[in-house]
This record gives sequence, structure tokens and C-alpha cells, in this order.
Amino acid sequence: MHRLRRRTAFALSLTLSSVLSVTRLDAIHATARPRAERPRPAHAVRYMQVVAHPDDDLLFMNPDLSRVLASGDPAVTVFTTAGQKTGAGTTGAERARNRQRGILNAYAAMADAADGDRDSQREWAYELLTLGVHQVERYRLRARPEIQVVFAGLPDGGMHGLVQGADLLSVIPAGRPVTATRYLRADAVGLLRTLMLRYRPTVLRVQDVRPEGRDHADHVTTARLATEAAAGIVPVVLGYRAYNIRLAPPNLSEAEAARKLAVFDEYRHREPDGSFRYHAFSNQLEKYTRRMYPRSPLGTGWAARQDGMITLYRVVGGSVRVVRRIGEGWASLDLPPGGGALAPGVTADEQGVLGVRLDDHHVVRWDGASWHDLGCPGGRRPELTGTPLAAGPDVYVRDGDGGVSVLRGGETRWRRLGGRFVQDGLATDGSAVYASTRATRNGPPARLLRYAGGRVVALAASPSGPPTVASGGRVVFRGRGGLSSLTGDLGGGGSGQAAAAGALLFERDASGGVSVHGEEGWTSLGGTIVDSPSAVRDGSSFWVFGLGADGRIWARHGLSPWESPA
Repeated sequence: MHRLRRRTAFALSLTLSSVLSVTRLDAIHATARPRAERPRPAHAVRYMQVVAHPDDDLLFMNPDLSRVLASGDPAVTVFTTAGQKTGAGTTGAERARNRQRGILNAYAAMADAADGDRDSQREWAYELLTLGVHQVERYRLRARPEIQVVFAGLPDGGMHGLVQGADLLSVIPAGRPVTATRYLRADAVGLLRTLMLRYRPTVLRVQDVRPEGRDHADHVTTARLATEAAAGIVPVVLGYRAYNIRLAPPNLSEAEAARKLAVFDEYRHREPDGSFRYHAFSNQLEKYTRRMYPRSPLGTGWAARQDGMITLYRVVGGSVRVVRRIGEGWASLDLPPGGGALAPGVTADEQGVLGVRLDDHHVVRWDGASWHDLGCPGGRRPELTGTPLAAGPDVYVRDGDGGVSVLRGGETRWRRLGGRFVQDGLATDGSAVYASTRATRNGPPARLLRYAGGRVVALAASPSGPPTVASGGRVVFRGRGGLSSLTGDLGGGGSGQAAAAGALLFERDASGGVSVHGEEGWTSLGGTIVDSPSAVRDGSSFWVFGLGADGRIWARHGLSPWESPA
């Protein structure tokens, strides 16, 4: 890659081929399967999930996990702790073993490979892996050996102790031949890194490294250790919120929620009535099965037209990679460092890109020639600073107090505009900025907010995701299992923030692909993406982009085939 030294390095001629005009979109039912056409990645797709407890994956990463197991691609889930504190059994060893059995039942069901006997787990082949001085247990699904689960067996409730220098002894599940070994923090990171080098995942799913409220210390520590282990190995790391999703509006359809609950029922099958913690807290289980929320999504503003050219921005290893459409092809290069590693979510503006540094949480701006430090918006928890948004000369961002702050053009001091519990992902129509909030335990419900003229106005209740503004100032937000506007429901059935290109709306749909909404309703564009899409209008057509499960950006121009710019 050539380093960009001057803005003129991108002042290249643009000769676009004639594009396919989209005059009509064939509407399909939102829950139907996408067309068979899918991007064909040049690199193999391999998934890994690393979670603290047997059930965290089922509660907080589904239905994405079910989609992975249905894809036919290799997938492995690593459980760092034995989960021996809760479950069926009178001893920790028995509880750990029964939770393993529950996980095997749930995975066999998700993979459509269950043999009907939920007490035997004969669908699985068992083996011990010796990794250095440690042993872990691995199960392979016999009918689909590309699906595997690994149990590391560290003690439930002890992961945070690793950060404080504790020396943990692993738990042996009842009847298993695994040898107990001791772990320090470096051992846990080394074990995860060894597993990642063995499996070489292209997508890693972890729990919440920066929870916006109460969460289990095992969740947070496991997520941070796994993210550390993945550095330089895994191209895509996706985080998922955990316990605090119960305060967010439901965002899964009735069908998705029912499927998620059915999978969890396979997991807890062995539990006698009343013995399992979710029997006592069934209302919490209902909340988890109706929700799935990502942590630090990419957003939809990372593609734009700049200097007459389609331009994409993506953070790779903390640095920004720029991809541009030049004539009939694509050219890419890496920007100089922005003073430190950047968070994954960035937003293109008229000339460059905005991002947030991870070390000091400062907003930084590339203006086409150099980086500029815009300072930290502040707040009690600056690590929660969101993805910035440009609205003319002004920059808006979710600040460390969970509200919205603005840096006016020509000023050097951030101003707090108010609001609380704002979700990351702002939108603008040029004259106002829109944000969604989450609910709180004893506070107001989730709201769609409008910031304009120094005032904050609540417009609608219960948005389950960040807003988007389409042409004509139409504000769109995700409701329960679909998209809504201020004038009515739009249907759909996916998750995450929608992207807009003119009057067209794009979403990551219920299949994990891309669907577009036009005058005729919803049409599937196929594909497989792991986060929200981004889109740019191109005359009477459009470009839509998404991050693929192979770690590459995939693009579709109108109704032409998918291609990979980078």
C-alpha cells in the first residue's frame, strides 16, 4: 500500500462505466430466503465465538450464532469457564458436565443434526487437546465436523481474578479425563491465541469489552482477553452486549425470538423443574430471547462520494484504509497513523473521515491531507464516546455521559447538548441531528430524539436501534423486527442500523444478507455481511457495501453481481 501524503494523491480521474438503472424492484416477503446468488469470497470464511459461560452465546449472540451454524462454514465456540456455579447437580463438577451437555444439545439443534436423544450427546466426538501445559476438551459434531466446541474449564467467577494476578485451577467436569492445570493471565491469553492460530478465524465474536452498565466480570474479562489474543490474527472482531440488553427495546421478530427460545430450551432440557436459575428468573430469559444488540457497530456512514469518486473507509488494525472507485476498478491505500489506534466505527464527511482514538477517546478528523485532533467530548466515562458525525462544519458525537455533544465549526471546545442513555449512531438531515436512547430500569422508555436550535425534542417511542435519514428528510429507525418511520412501519426483518441512498433503504436482513426497500417494497440482494451496510447513490442506481465474513469489503452496484473492492 502507498501512504497518502497529500490530498492530491487522490485527485485521480474518474471514468465510471454506464450503470444499470434501477427502474423497478421486485418485492419479496421480508422473511423469505434471499436469492441463491452470494458473494464468493476469495478467502475461506471461519467463525470463532469466545464467551465466558456455557449459555452466554445462546443468550447474547443469537440469532447470529444460528445463522453461522446454518451457513456451512467452519465454526468453533470456546467457553473459558466451566460454569460450575449454577445448573443441575450437587457438585461443581456435576454442574459443569451438565452445562456441557446442554450446550451440545443446543448446537446439534441449531445445526439440524440432533439425533433425538437429548441425554446421550452421541452426535459428538470427544477428544482432549494438549496446548502447551494445558488441556482443553473439544467436541466435533459427527455429521458436520466443521462445527466444534471447546471447553477450557477455568472456574466460573474467577476470570477477573486473572487481571489481579490470581492463579486459577481449572475445573474437571464429572467423568471427564481432562487434567486440571493452573492459569495466570498470560496463560489464558496464550491459550486463546494458540486456539486462534490453530483455527484461523476470519470472524471472532466476543462479549462486551465496555459495558454501559452492570455486567458479569467474567464476561468483560473474557472479551478483553480474547480481543487481546486476536491482535494480528483475526481480521474482524465483533462484540455483543450482555445483561444490559434487557433494558433495550425488543429488536427481534416474533419468529426469531421463538427460535432463540427453542434453542435455549434444548440447552436447559436436563434441568429439573425449579433448579435452573432461569426458571426462577423466567422474565429475564424472555427479555434476552427477544433481543440481540452489538457492541460498537460499524455504523452506516463509512461510504461516501468524495471528489466525485465512491470512497470507502475501514479501520484495519487501528489504522484507516481508504478504497476508491477509479474507472472500472478499485484502488486502496492506508492513511498515516492518526496518533493512535482508532475505534472500528468511522464516518466519512465531505473531504475525509472522522474517528475516535481508543487510548485517549479524542475525536480525530482526516481532512484529505493530515489528521486533526478535535479533543475529547468528555463525560464520566469517556471510553463510551461514540462514532462522530459531521453536519456541515459541526461535529456531533455520543459523549461519555451518554448524551450528545457538539463541536461547532471554528470552535475548540465541545458543548454538551443534553440527553441520557443515547445509543451510538447519530444521523442528520442537514438541519437537525437525530439519536435513539435506550430505556433504563426506573427511568423513561427508549426514545427517538431530535436536536435542533438548542432544543431536544422526543419524537417517537421504543426505537431499538440508531436512526437513519433518507431523502426528503424521512427519519427511519428500527422497531420490533423491522424498520419504522414517523409515519408508519416499513417492514423488513433484520437488525442494526439501516443505510440510505436517496429514497432507498438498505438493511442487514434476517438471513445475514442485504435487502433494499424501494417503491415496490423489499427486495433481497443476497450476500453475507456481518454488520450494517453502507450505501451511496449513483445517478439512478446505487452502490451498497458491507463487511463480509471473510474480512473483506463486498460491493454491489444496482442489480449487478457482488464484487470485492478490498
